[in-house]
Amino acid sequence: MCREEYEIVITAEEFNQLSPKIEGKFIKKTRYCIPLKSDEIAEVDIYAGELAGLQVVEVEFKSEAEARAFRPCMVFN
Repeated sequence: MCREEYEIVITAEEFNQLSPKIEGKFIKKTRYCIPLKSDEIAEVDIYAGELAGLQVVEVEFKSEAEARAFRPCMVFN
């Protein structure tokens, strides 16, 4: 339910140095950001390639109480 998340920006050069280390296990996905009625944003990831068919929705909340009170009101097909 709760975890820390880190996002870092890397340069094209850093990407080129790191990408061979994934040994061909590159994840392909398209992300859609959907505003919700509250201040939150739903991040919808639609995967391609080996993970085709997988769809993940993530919503980040300001508190655990807000997350527990959240009730999804949409179904994605």
